[in-house]
Amino acid sequence: MRFFTFTIVFFLNLYVSFSQDQSIETHEENNSQLNAIVDKESLSIQFDKSEITTDYRLVVKVLDPKGEDAVNTYVHYNKHIKIKNIEALIYDAKGELIKKVKKRDFNDVSAVSGGTLYSDSRVKYLNYSSNTYPYTIDFSYQTENSNTAFLPRFTFMKSYNTRVNYAELYVGYPEGENPVNYKIKNDVDSAVKFKQYPDGVLFTVKDLEPIKREVMSPSITNISPVVLLAPQEFKWYDYEGKAKNWDELGAWMHDKILSGKNNLKSATINEIKSITEAVESPVEKAKLVYEYVQDNTRYISVQVGIGGIQPIDAAEVDRMKYGDCKGLTNYTKALLDAVGIPSYYSHVESGRYKVDFEDDFSSINQGDHVILNIPIDEKDYWVDCTSNTSPFGFLGSFTDDRKVLVMTPNGGELKRTKSYLNEDNLTQSTSTVNLNEDNSFSLSNEIISKGVHFGKRLAYAFMPAYELEKKDKQRWNLFSDYEVVSHKVTNHKDSLFLYEEVKLKGNKFGKKLGKRIIFSPNVNIRDSYVPPRVRQRENPFQILRGYALIDTVKVKIPTGYTIEAFSEDKNFKSPFGTYHLEITSDKDFVIFHRNILIKEGLYSKDNYLEYREFRKNIAEAENSKISIIKS
Repeated sequence: MRFFTFTIVFFLNLYVSFSQDQSIETHEENNSQLNAIVDKESLSIQFDKSEITTDYRLVVKVLDPKGEDAVNTYVHYNKHIKIKNIEALIYDAKGELIKKVKKRDFNDVSAVSGGTLYSDSRVKYLNYSSNTYPYTIDFSYQTENSNTAFLPRFTFMKSYNTRVNYAELYVGYPEGENPVNYKIKNDVDSAVKFKQYPDGVLFTVKDLEPIKREVMSPSITNISPVVLLAPQEFKWYDYEGKAKNWDELGAWMHDKILSGKNNLKSATINEIKSITEAVESPVEKAKLVYEYVQDNTRYISVQVGIGGIQPIDAAEVDRMKYGDCKGLTNYTKALLDAVGIPSYYSHVESGRYKVDFEDDFSSINQGDHVILNIPIDEKDYWVDCTSNTSPFGFLGSFTDDRKVLVMTPNGGELKRTKSYLNEDNLTQSTSTVNLNEDNSFSLSNEIISKGVHFGKRLAYAFMPAYELEKKDKQRWNLFSDYEVVSHKVTNHKDSLFLYEEVKLKGNKFGKKLGKRIIFSPNVNIRDSYVPPRVRQRENPFQILRGYALIDTVKVKIPTGYTIEAFSEDKNFKSPFGTYHLEITSDKDFVIFHRNILIKEGLYSKDNYLEYREFRKNIAEAENSKISIIKS
């Protein structure tokens, strides 16, 4: 993932220190589903327009190795975020102090990966592991920050199977000013208590019972109480801004942060005009510009100072031929400007979970990635300028189907990116198998991939032969004795689908038993997932991504053999999707046809058994067999 510095520093750094209280409460727990207990968590933020100070304390008892998820003993910093103090006290099961970790004893490393060329963001963290449980960590730190654009969100329960005895969030500010917006989410049982003071606001929870970790559970942040915070007015380096709504925030980004960053050399402008001058269609011009960026630049993260939210100048990207998501997006926008195609810099929250920007709550720390919006003839085209392989107009599962903030000259605007839903994510295959009397076979397979399946398999079009061979061994593992004769991949990037033609040959297609050969005609990847049995589910479950699989397999049986038996047709229909299986015969061929549709969605816990039964029926049908016998 490509993170802004501000996301690393603030979004991950949700917790900051509070005054020490040396009393440690111990609890005896026999609940095997409980992994950790948060005795106390306190986040205190003192905010004014010129500075933020934070105090944080976390006292958590870890009951077993899974309880480590509730321990977040780290803090991010840079030259503008100063760590005033950081400390950890570790207690054994009896509540006796066994270790005291001071500031100098914390590990100190760069906060970003090796893919980042420049960054001034660092992290101090406690690297502690224990072989005995339970143990308790009392962790605290204090920070000062001279940039005030970002206030953290506070999640009261940060991991499954964790009980929270007490947690509080306090935001203080100059008396009578009330400069901070807030929003409480996921407070289904009104667990969050709120109290307003003349100089601050306090949020507290008590005795939050653990949420059970279950298969297919949604992200804990989507079902646990959360408080979002954002300043109405702020300072970011030398820039002052307002964020009372998305319109104001988008206007600040456009007019202050992005302004003056679209400079290009006249030689570059002349070159891109020359490349596109023969094309009249705005869409085709935009494609040529996007492909020019793909061919001439590479992605590398640059996150120093204000570069955490401000892109490098377009001329600098043009000179160096690299940039991060901000720089490459701004560079592509500048090239489009040069050929008369309007486009807009856009913030998005990326990742496997689809996270929308809040309609009624504007804050600059929503979003961790930048993409480009190109509106043409009332249609929105979206491109990720960090990809050297994705076709024009294709985003994939990293940023699809979510609300994003688009920075326009008229202010900020929320738009939804392209959606790839259910049947849009299609893998369709057509196979022909020549089966011989000795059970050897040859197989020809054609595969078409669309939607997010196209995105996942797109790398095949650029993969060296030896890597493609590794993928084939994973895909065709239904056969024990075979070789891949050929594998051709064609990227139909204009139509956004991938076409593959694979040929195999092998010695064992099915099981030979005397005069019989018994085989499964389902030669492609079988969709045999069955979620585990749960006696009494406690949470909703989520199908993160819907998809469709369509397969047709024609098996030519050996001369002298006849069909003895094959499975009957299967048809299953449910709120979660459909399944159809049909096996027919035509002279010397057995024809297998399968059609699966799985629908994404968040489903009630009461539907889990029905979903499990649906998947169980599919798994059984996926192993359908055919028996042929020599006459």
